[in-house]
Amino acid sequence: MAVFECPQPEQMLAPWPAFGGNHNPAGGAGSTDLSATCNGYVQGLEATRDSRDASFAMQPEVPEEPLSVGSLGHPIACRRPCVYMTKNAECQNGRACGFCHCQHPREVKLDRDQRAMLHKLPYGDFLEIISEVLEAKAAEAARPIVWEAVRMLEEEAKLAGISVQGHDLNAKALKRLKKRLAHLNVVSLLALANRRCQGSMSTELVQIAAELRFQAE
Repeated sequence: MAVFECPQPEQMLAPWPAFGGNHNPAGGAGSTDLSATCNGYVQGLEATRDSRDASFAMQPEVPEEPLSVGSLGHPIACRRPCVYMTKNAECQNGRACGFCHCQHPREVKLDRDQRAMLHKLPYGDFLEIISEVLEAKAAEAARPIVWEAVRMLEEEAKLAGISVQGHDLNAKALKRLKKRLAHLNVVSLLALANRRCQGSMSTELVQIAAELRFQAE
Protein backbone atom coordinates (compact mmCIF):
# COMPACT_ATOMS: atom_id res chain seq x y z
CA MET A 1 0.00 0.00 0.00
CA ALA A 2 1.40 3.43 -0.94
CA VAL A 3 2.08 5.86 1.91
CA PHE A 4 1.09 9.45 1.19
CA GLU A 5 2.30 12.63 2.85
CA CYS A 6 -0.21 14.05 5.30
CA PRO A 7 -1.18 17.54 4.03
CA GLN A 8 -1.30 20.57 6.29
CA PRO A 9 -4.83 21.89 6.99
CA GLU A 10 -4.43 24.84 4.61
CA GLN A 11 -3.10 22.56 1.87
CA MET A 12 -5.89 19.96 1.94
CA LEU A 13 -7.77 19.63 -1.32
CA ALA A 14 -11.07 18.75 0.32
CA PRO A 15 -12.40 17.21 3.53
CA TRP A 16 -12.58 13.45 3.73
CA PRO A 17 -15.50 12.35 1.56
CA ALA A 18 -18.82 11.63 3.25
CA PHE A 19 -19.95 8.10 2.59
CA GLY A 20 -23.70 8.49 3.18
CA GLY A 21 -26.00 5.69 2.27
CA ASN A 22 -23.70 4.07 -0.28
CA HIS A 23 -21.38 2.71 2.41
CA ASN A 24 -21.71 -1.06 2.25
CA PRO A 25 -19.10 -3.03 4.21
CA ALA A 26 -20.40 -6.28 2.75
CA GLY A 27 -19.48 -5.29 -0.80
CA GLY A 28 -21.63 -4.68 -3.84
CA ALA A 29 -22.32 -1.49 -5.79
CA GLY A 30 -22.08 0.72 -2.69
CA SER A 31 -18.60 -0.64 -2.00
CA THR A 32 -17.55 0.20 -5.58
CA ASP A 33 -18.74 3.78 -5.19
CA LEU A 34 -16.76 4.12 -1.93
CA SER A 35 -13.60 2.83 -3.59
CA ALA A 36 -13.97 5.24 -6.51
CA THR A 37 -14.57 8.17 -4.14
CA CYS A 38 -11.50 7.36 -2.02
CA ASN A 39 -9.32 6.86 -5.07
CA GLY A 40 -10.39 10.24 -6.42
CA TYR A 41 -9.60 11.86 -3.08
CA VAL A 42 -6.10 10.32 -2.96
CA GLN A 43 -5.40 11.36 -6.55
CA GLY A 44 -6.40 14.90 -5.62
CA LEU A 45 -3.90 14.90 -2.74
CA GLU A 46 -1.16 13.65 -5.09
CA ALA A 47 -1.93 16.44 -7.57
CA THR A 48 -1.73 19.03 -4.79
CA ARG A 49 1.62 17.64 -3.61
CA ASP A 50 3.06 17.64 -7.16
CA SER A 51 1.88 21.21 -7.73
CA ARG A 52 3.48 22.32 -4.45
CA ASP A 53 6.79 20.58 -5.32
CA ALA A 54 6.80 22.22 -8.76
CA SER A 55 6.28 25.67 -7.23
CA PHE A 56 9.21 25.09 -4.87
CA ALA A 57 11.41 24.06 -7.81
CA MET A 58 10.58 27.29 -9.65
CA GLN A 59 11.71 29.49 -6.76
CA PRO A 60 15.16 31.11 -7.30
CA GLU A 61 17.98 29.46 -5.40
CA VAL A 62 19.41 31.42 -2.50
CA PRO A 63 23.21 31.71 -2.87
CA GLU A 64 24.99 29.63 -0.27
CA GLU A 65 27.29 31.34 2.17
CA PRO A 66 30.98 30.48 1.81
CA LEU A 67 32.11 27.53 3.92
CA SER A 68 34.76 29.79 5.46
CA VAL A 69 36.33 33.21 4.95
CA GLY A 70 39.29 31.50 3.30
CA SER A 71 36.95 29.77 0.83
CA LEU A 72 36.01 33.05 -0.87
CA GLY A 73 36.86 32.97 -4.57
CA HIS A 74 37.25 29.18 -4.72
CA PRO A 75 38.91 27.71 -6.72
CA ILE A 76 40.93 30.45 -8.45
CA ALA A 77 41.21 32.94 -5.59
CA CYS A 78 40.75 31.03 -2.33
CA ARG A 79 43.36 30.50 0.34
CA ARG A 80 45.26 27.27 0.90
CA PRO A 81 43.14 24.29 2.05
CA CYS A 82 42.48 24.04 5.77
CA VAL A 83 44.63 21.32 7.33
CA TYR A 84 41.64 20.02 9.30
CA MET A 85 39.57 19.59 6.12
CA THR A 86 42.35 17.62 4.45
CA LYS A 87 42.28 15.23 7.41
CA ASN A 88 38.46 14.99 7.38
CA ALA A 89 38.40 16.59 10.82
CA GLU A 90 36.21 19.39 12.16
CA CYS A 91 37.73 22.87 12.05
CA GLN A 92 37.09 24.68 15.33
CA ASN A 93 37.21 28.08 13.59
CA GLY A 94 34.22 27.26 11.38
CA ARG A 95 33.27 30.05 8.96
CA ALA A 96 35.87 32.36 10.53
CA CYS A 97 38.71 30.10 9.34
CA GLY A 98 41.17 31.92 7.08
CA PHE A 99 41.79 28.80 5.01
CA CYS A 100 39.64 27.12 2.37
CA HIS A 101 37.11 24.48 3.42
CA CYS A 102 36.28 23.36 -0.14
CA GLN A 103 37.59 20.23 -1.79
CA HIS A 104 41.10 20.53 -3.23
CA PRO A 105 43.44 18.18 -5.05
CA ARG A 106 46.50 17.10 -3.08
CA GLU A 107 48.47 20.22 -2.17
CA VAL A 108 51.84 20.60 -3.88
CA LYS A 109 54.31 23.05 -2.37
CA LEU A 110 57.56 24.55 -3.59
CA ASP A 111 60.55 22.96 -1.91
CA ARG A 112 63.41 24.95 -0.37
CA ASP A 113 65.59 24.79 -3.50
CA GLN A 114 62.75 26.00 -5.71
CA ARG A 115 61.99 28.93 -3.41
CA ALA A 116 65.69 29.82 -3.47
CA MET A 117 65.71 29.63 -7.28
CA LEU A 118 62.80 32.06 -7.51
CA HIS A 119 64.60 34.44 -5.18
CA LYS A 120 67.86 34.30 -7.17
CA LEU A 121 66.33 34.62 -10.64
CA PRO A 122 66.81 38.01 -12.30
CA TYR A 123 63.71 40.16 -11.89
CA GLY A 124 62.72 40.00 -15.58
CA ASP A 125 63.12 36.22 -15.73
CA PHE A 126 61.14 35.81 -12.53
CA LEU A 127 58.20 37.82 -13.90
CA GLU A 128 58.34 36.03 -17.24
CA ILE A 129 58.01 32.64 -15.54
CA ILE A 130 55.09 33.79 -13.36
CA SER A 131 53.29 35.35 -16.34
CA GLU A 132 53.80 32.17 -18.39
CA VAL A 133 52.22 29.97 -15.72
CA LEU A 134 49.45 32.50 -15.08
CA GLU A 135 48.61 32.68 -18.79
CA ALA A 136 47.99 28.92 -18.83
CA LYS A 137 45.38 29.43 -16.09
CA ALA A 138 43.71 32.51 -17.57
CA ALA A 139 41.41 30.61 -19.94
CA GLU A 140 40.27 28.29 -17.15
CA ALA A 141 39.62 31.21 -14.80
CA ALA A 142 37.37 32.88 -17.42
CA ARG A 143 37.92 36.30 -15.87
CA PRO A 144 39.18 39.10 -18.15
CA ILE A 145 41.02 40.67 -15.26
CA VAL A 146 43.35 37.65 -15.11
CA TRP A 147 44.43 38.36 -18.69
CA GLU A 148 45.05 41.95 -17.62
CA ALA A 149 47.39 40.68 -14.90
CA VAL A 150 49.23 38.53 -17.47
CA ARG A 151 49.69 41.56 -19.73
CA MET A 152 51.00 43.69 -16.85
CA LEU A 153 53.55 41.06 -15.81
CA GLU A 154 54.74 40.55 -19.39
CA GLU A 155 55.25 44.28 -19.91
CA GLU A 156 57.08 44.62 -16.60
CA ALA A 157 59.32 41.68 -17.53
CA LYS A 158 60.21 43.31 -20.85
CA LEU A 159 61.04 46.61 -19.14
CA ALA A 160 63.23 44.82 -16.62
CA GLY A 161 64.95 42.82 -19.34
CA ILE A 162 65.04 39.04 -19.69
CA SER A 163 68.42 37.52 -18.95
CA VAL A 164 69.68 34.70 -21.17
CA GLN A 165 71.82 33.48 -18.28
CA GLY A 166 68.71 33.13 -16.15
CA HIS A 167 67.23 30.54 -18.53
CA ASP A 168 70.49 28.60 -18.64
CA LEU A 169 70.20 27.78 -14.94
CA ASN A 170 69.65 24.02 -14.74
CA ALA A 171 66.95 23.49 -17.38
CA LYS A 172 65.54 20.40 -15.64
CA ALA A 173 65.21 22.22 -12.33
CA LEU A 174 63.52 25.13 -14.07
CA LYS A 175 61.04 22.75 -15.71
CA ARG A 176 60.24 21.16 -12.33
CA LEU A 177 59.77 24.65 -10.87
CA LYS A 178 57.19 25.58 -13.51
CA LYS A 179 55.39 22.30 -12.95
CA ARG A 180 55.12 23.04 -9.24
CA LEU A 181 53.97 26.60 -9.87
CA ALA A 182 51.18 25.25 -12.07
CA HIS A 183 49.59 23.75 -8.91
CA LEU A 184 49.10 27.23 -7.40
CA ASN A 185 45.84 29.05 -8.04
CA VAL A 186 45.62 32.47 -9.68
CA VAL A 187 45.72 34.58 -6.51
CA SER A 188 48.63 32.57 -5.09
CA LEU A 189 50.61 33.29 -8.28
CA LEU A 190 49.77 37.00 -8.02
CA ALA A 191 50.88 37.01 -4.38
CA LEU A 192 54.14 35.32 -5.37
CA ALA A 193 54.78 37.92 -8.07
CA ASN A 194 53.94 40.71 -5.65
CA ARG A 195 56.76 39.67 -3.33
CA ARG A 196 59.26 41.18 -5.74
CA CYS A 197 57.14 43.88 -7.37
CA GLN A 198 57.18 47.44 -6.09
CA GLY A 199 55.32 50.73 -6.44
CA SER A 200 52.22 50.94 -8.66
CA MET A 201 52.77 47.42 -10.00
CA SER A 202 52.44 45.96 -6.51
CA THR A 203 49.32 48.04 -5.82
CA GLU A 204 47.62 46.88 -9.03
CA LEU A 205 48.33 43.21 -8.32
CA VAL A 206 46.82 43.55 -4.85
CA GLN A 207 43.70 45.18 -6.33
CA ILE A 208 43.30 42.42 -8.91
CA ALA A 209 43.62 39.73 -6.24
CA ALA A 210 41.01 41.48 -4.08
CA GLU A 211 38.58 41.74 -6.99
CA LEU A 212 38.95 38.05 -7.77
CA ARG A 213 38.27 37.09 -4.16
CA PHE A 214 35.50 39.42 -3.14
CA GLN A 215 33.59 40.38 -6.28
CA ALA A 216 31.23 38.07 -8.12
CA GLU A 217 31.67 37.44 -11.82
